[in-house]
This record gives sequence, structure tokens and C-alpha cells, in this order.
Amino acid sequence: MLLIVVSHIFYSFAISQPGRLDRKTCARAMCLLAIIAGAFSAIAQRATPVNVLTWRYDNTHAGANTHETLLTTANVNANSFGKLFSAAVDGYVYAQPLYVSGITMPNGAVHNVIYATEHDSVYAFDADTNGGTNGQPLWAASMLDTAHGATAGATTVPSTDIGTRDIVPEIGITSTPVYDSASRTIYVVAKSKENGMYIQRIHALSMLTGAEQANSPSQPITATVSGNGNGSSGGQLTFSAMWQMNRIALDLFGGYLYVAFGSHGDNGPWHGWVMAYDATTLQQTGVICLSPNGFGNGVWSAGAGLPIDTVNASGRLFLSAGNGSYTSYPPLSSDVDFGDSIVRLDMNNGSLTPGSAFTPFNQATLSSGDLDQGSGGELMLPDQPGSHPHELIQVGKEGRILVLDRDNLGGYAPGGSSNTNIIQDIPKQTGGLWSTPAYWNSHVYMWGNGDFLKRFDLANGLLSTTPVDTANVTSLFPGASPVVSANGATNGIVWAIRTDAYNFEWVGDLIRVRCK
Repeated sequence: MLLIVVSHIFYSFAISQPGRLDRKTCARAMCLLAIIAGAFSAIAQRATPVNVLTWRYDNTHAGANTHETLLTTANVNANSFGKLFSAAVDGYVYAQPLYVSGITMPNGAVHNVIYATEHDSVYAFDADTNGGTNGQPLWAASMLDTAHGATAGATTVPSTDIGTRDIVPEIGITSTPVYDSASRTIYVVAKSKENGMYIQRIHALSMLTGAEQANSPSQPITATVSGNGNGSSGGQLTFSAMWQMNRIALDLFGGYLYVAFGSHGDNGPWHGWVMAYDATTLQQTGVICLSPNGFGNGVWSAGAGLPIDTVNASGRLFLSAGNGSYTSYPPLSSDVDFGDSIVRLDMNNGSLTPGSAFTPFNQATLSSGDLDQGSGGELMLPDQPGSHPHELIQVGKEGRILVLDRDNLGGYAPGGSSNTNIIQDIPKQTGGLWSTPAYWNSHVYMWGNGDFLKRFDLANGLLSTTPVDTANVTSLFPGASPVVSANGATNGIVWAIRTDAYNFEWVGDLIRVRCK
């Protein structure tokens, strides 16, 4: 495998302009590991550093870096922009690379990119060069050795063990880690097979050396809730480290780490889970199962981070569940099965309490047709004018654009032919999303399955009901998650990587779209 490393502050995935398609790089399918950077050598060092501590920059996960002072619509072109260098890693990479500037390592000041692989390895690379003393990783750490808490002989989990080819040939670290810049810690969730048992652990690693921090790794991840759901016994339902998959990016907020789980290929018994951990002690502080009395309802969102707002000081986390069991509410409680629903979890000192929810009018149809509402990630918007200042956009496999009020997501209103209990219900304007839209400057960008990259505009808290602009490049399954770089409200560039060749030995058409 190759890791293409940046020398620039911007981490995004590929670039494009309508009508002009440049193929800059190839990578093995489904790795999602390509990073392309401005090849400006001398002037690259003068770019304003923007740390990327979590999936898509910050806990809004809205996908815009508005402090980009170097890349412009004029200089991002085939003559002055491209791959600087690459470095080998030991497995497929699904996690987004993260970036921290100005870290003083034991051997001097460097700019870091940390990478996690399905071989349960974490790497630190110098982000500016791989020449000289930087010809090798600054450090590399294996979550499979005894120094990182594994038993002797530990391996990654063979994909054949869980009966799916969604991730092959092994399963180790799948989700995007998260940094804590204050404590110089990177948190990762690693999956392993040890003495015939399946284990998942949280690791808190030093940014400087890759060594475990105090209280790390955690005890093997587990949880038990009351319920009679699939796989339960005696009215108790227990988390399965074998069947559950942590694909969702990790979140760090208020001193707590948030970890969510779906499944491997809907095999199991399995359920959707969200857990909270004290970031210092790695002790579990909160847990919720999204199908305690049924089955399914996994949390995937195409690997996105779950957005967290700060309408109140405690914070509120938002997620979308996949197919599975549904039970009516209100009242909201930990006993509800949230099949194909969008849920707000209110956070208080690491606890997780359902505070609001929305279930599509056609939930039963979505579930029976494998049209997961939770296939796409959630886009949390900045405050909007009008009577709904706190809005959220989400799109699932059906391709129906939902605009919701985060303060009151809308509940369940069955019957009819549309969702009448939310701000907007916009069908048939995009392909289904296995990706996450991005927001910048009152524009929303989304790229659906088998569709074109499209731009929708916001005005007075309402989204345009048809695309305002459409690129002329399509992506087959699964589409792509755009992100934006801009210098405030100028020089906006939408970035995305097409991964629709994941069934083949190459991938990587790069496209650039000039923002309007």
C-alpha cells in the first residue's frame, strides 16, 4: 500500500473542475488514503497552519477549511499542483489522515500526519518531506504487540471470520482517530483476534512516540443494556466485539471520547451502539443501544464523524441509524428501537440521553427495501435566520434530502407521501448518499451514488429545492464526500475523491470544482 503524504495544511481528498478531468494518482480500491498537496516547495512553508484534529476539521464536521491562504482557483492546476512524495504502510487505510503542525518530536520540530491502517498500525510521518532523516516514519506503533496491550500472538481479524468482503483481507483500525492537542494524545479504536477471542480496545497514544499514555489501552470494549433484542439472554443484551464494527470517526468533546458502532455486512447478531468514555481514564461513562429489543439500527454514516453542537454547554450529538427494528415514541428512552431514524443524544458529563428523534414517514418501506436512512453522514449547518436557527441536513440511500430542526427533529408522522413534520423534504434531486455533504458560504455540496456533484444554496434557512449548479462528472457507487478549502468567503475549492473503481485494482480520478 502507498500513503501519499502532504506538505500542506489541507488534508482533503481529490480535486476537480467541470469539464476538465485530470488523473493524477492511482491507489488500491477502498483505501480512501490519497492525499494530494500543493507542490509549491518553498512557498508551501509559508502557508497558514490549520490543524486537522478530527474528521473534517472540527466537531461540526461541516467540511470547510476557511483559513486556506495558499491554494487558489488560479494555482491549483496540473502545472503547479500534484503529489510530492509517498510512503509505504502495511495495510489498507480507511481512516482520514489528521494533521498537527509544529509538534516538537524527540528529534526536533516536525509537522505530523498520523495514519492508522487495517493492519492495526499507527504511523507518524513528517508532512513536508520523506528525504534524509525523514526517509522513514517518525514512529510506527502496532496495536498487536504486548507493549500496546495485546496478548502474545495477537492478529488482526480475518474478514473471512465475519463472513463479509466489505473490508478485506483483515480488520484492524477502521475509523478515523481523533487528536487531543492539549495532552498530545491520539485516540484510536483497534480490533484484534487474541487466543481465539475478538477484542476491541481504545488506545490513547503519545503523538511524540506512539507509546501508550497513562490508563491506556482501555479494557476490552463491552457494554450490557436491558433488552430482549437479537442475541440477548435473560433480558440482557451484550455488545459483541466480533460482530460490531467501529467505522464512524471518533469524537472528542468536553473531556469525553465518543465511539459508535455498526456491523460487518449485517452479519451477527448485531446492533447499533454509541458509547462514551472518559478521555483521561478510558472508563466508560455512557452507553446506548439503538435496538435493545430488536435488531440492527447500526451507525455507519459512511465513516463520518457524528456532529456535536454547543447550543448548550453540555453538547448535543446527532446520528442516523440504519435498517432495523422500530418502536413508537414518545416517550423517548433507552428502550426505544430507532430503526432508520435520526436521533439527538443529549450529553452531560459523558452520559447519553435521547433528546429528540425523527423517523421517516416511509420507515417500514425503507427497512424492508434495505434503504438505510443512516447510509449518509449528517451535515450540521451554522445558525440560520428565521424560526429554525439550528438546522441539520441528512440524506440516506433513498436520495431524499431532509432538512431538520435540531431543537425538535420532528418525531414520526406515518402516512401520506412525504415528511410533513420537518423543515423541508426534497425528494429525487440527488442519488442516494453513502457520503456526507459539505457546507461553505451558504452553499451545500453533495455527491450521490451514480450522480453528479451538485450544489444547493441556502436562503433564509431554506435549501433550494433543485440544484443551483451541477458538475459534469459522475461517480458510480458510492459517490463521494466533498470538502471545501477557502480563504474566508473567497477562493473556494470543492475537493472530493472518486472511489467508484473500488472493485478494480486502481482508483483515483481527481476532480476540481471552483466554488461559486
